[in-house]
Amino acid sequence: MKVDGDKTAVSGGNQVNTPADRVVVENSEALTEDNKNAIKAKIQAVNPGAEVVFDAKGNATVTSVETKEDGTKVYKTATIPVADLVKAKTDLADPAKQDAVNKPADKLVIAPELVDNPDADLSASKDAIKAAVEAVNPGSTVVVDERKCNSNNERR
Repeated sequence: MKVDGDKTAVSGGNQVNTPADRVVVENSEALTEDNKNAIKAKIQAVNPGAEVVFDAKGNATVTSVETKEDGTKVYKTATIPVADLVKAKTDLADPAKQDAVNKPADKLVIAPELVDNPDADLSASKDAIKAAVEAVNPGSTVVVDERKCNSNNERR
């Protein structure tokens, strides 16, 4: 089911999350079952409960379901291109083919009671995240957006 706002959205309401980290593979044009399982695990980590199906080229079609407060279910389906999911092992030695954003080595842990409280002030946590990302990406502009999820990664 789609809502009225989906009609004017570029995506048509079919949005799924793409994993930030790519899976390193020998050959991106011939994924092994181990490659597919690793990619599927990363996709499901950012799209809990999603069904993932691969086509012959390695593109992943992701279908997730969200249950609204009134009990209706909203299905979201999108295809993530294989190029957004994998990195060829041969590309690891080429600096020009590396991701442009460095990630901090340590993750910031936010107390679940803050995350689960929609009225909680998360500005200190956002500032800490911003500082950590800026530290490993000097001279970059860093913006921390609002994430409307609770500690179970469920949308609020």
